[in-house]
Parts: sequence; C-alpha cells; structure tokens
Amino acid sequence: MQVLKEEVRKDIFEASKKLFLEFGFQNTSMKAIAEKANVSKSNLYNYFKGKEDIFYSLTDNTAHNIEKATVFFVGHKFSESFGSEEFIVMMSQNLCNLISNNRENLLLIMDHSKGTKYENLKKNIIYSAEVDFAEALKNNGDAEDLLIAHIIVFNLIEGLLEIARNITEKDRMYRNIYRLIEYHVKGTKMLTNN
Repeated sequence: MQVLKEEVRKDIFEASKKLFLEFGFQNTSMKAIAEKANVSKSNLYNYFKGKEDIFYSLTDNTAHNIEKATVFFVGHKFSESFGSEEFIVMMSQNLCNLISNNRENLLLIMDHSKGTKYENLKKNIIYSAEVDFAEALKNNGDAEDLLIAHIIVFNLIEGLLEIARNITEKDRMYRNIYRLIEYHVKGTKMLTNN
C-alpha cells in the first residue's frame, strides 16, 4: 500500500480549489483535478473517494462557520443599539472576520456549489434573514414587507459576496463592509421609523 503524503494532499486541495473556483463543482472532473495536481487519477483515488469528498473537505468547516454566523445575526438581540456606531462596527468586524478567514471556501459554497449539499445554502440564509427582517418592517401590516425584506437582504448578501470576490486585503475589505452595513442600517432605520 502506498504511503499517503501530506504534500500531495495539499497539492490536490490547491488544484481542486482553483478548478472549482474557475469551473464550479459540476464542471470539474477528477481527471482535471489529477492533471492540475500532477498526480495520476488512480493515485488521486488513494486520497479521496471522489470530487464530493474533496469539495466537502475544503468547505465543511466554512459552511459550519457560515451557519453559526447566520444563527448569530438572525433574530439575535444585540447589546449594541441597532443603528449605533457600536452596532455597525460590531457587524462589520464579525462579517469581515468571517469573510477574510474563509474567503475562497466561502466563494466555493456561495458561487460554485451547484450539485453539492451546499447549493441552496445562500438561498436558505437569505430566506431566514428576510423572514426575521420582515417582522421588523411590519409597522402597518403591509403585504409587501416580505418582498422588500427579500430585496434588502438579497442586496446585502450579494454586496458582501462582491466584496469577497473583489477584495483580498483585510483593511480594505473592512472599510467596504463597514460602508455597506452603514448603508443598510440607515436604510432600515428609515423604513422602520426607529
């Protein structure tokens, strides 16, 4: 039996990540991964059962962090007053840390996971946040609250993902996340008359 080497495993992860980010999970084959990692296809199977095994090895921890953050932000009562400078800073710091510490794997899950157990994670996060947010909007029982909540939450999530897609430097990432959160908080305060 061949001894598995950590360096080869690392090369497989790096090659897979690049291919998944470029072509997505569905359009990446084990053959392409083997070629990019410079290992034989049969040797690749000594390390991983299939591309699902590789993808989940890369993303499971990040998905757990995303789900934890969602639970923290959705429906949570914060000690910081909504709309305050402290609230904006707290949200921005938490989101910046989540994104900067998990950037590529977060993008794998959110943009390139079609065909995996994570393909609906972004949609599920948006839904849970919009339901919570719609409750805050219900000043007069307006039937459009859920639609407006969906649009606002969708724009926030996509804005955060655009920052993740385009910025790698943490200080710049934080500044842009801060501006995005400030924009959404001020808009929300206007809609809820808080």
